[in-house]
Amino acid sequence: MRSTFNSILNRICNALFGDSWDKVLYFLERLDNALREKYSESGTLYFSLITLENSGGGMATVNHSHFYQENGEWLKENAKIDLPKDELPNYLRKKLSAAFGEVDITADVEHEISLRKSAE
Repeated sequence: MRSTFNSILNRICNALFGDSWDKVLYFLERLDNALREKYSESGTLYFSLITLENSGGGMATVNHSHFYQENGEWLKENAKIDLPKDELPNYLRKKLSAAFGEVDITADVEHEISLRKSAE
């Protein structure tokens, strides 16, 4: 059941946010805010990891994974968004081309989101 939900969620994410880096950042910011609120209210431990990987054909995949504890066990949920590599900032394209497999961009995304917040 969970894998079907994640599959549907990933299709929705791609339809709504998969065509520009700004939209991806907007989605990740909203998702992070929602997760912080959800887990701070329940007192549950959690953390997020954002990675970037080559999808082939000029596309990249942004993976957002969050891990949380439930009944003493760690669980993981994912959201993936595909977007054209040319939509990525140049420094992320360079990171991606130098990596084998996935590259962790959590700190990069957090930095870009904080810059956006300070500009508002």
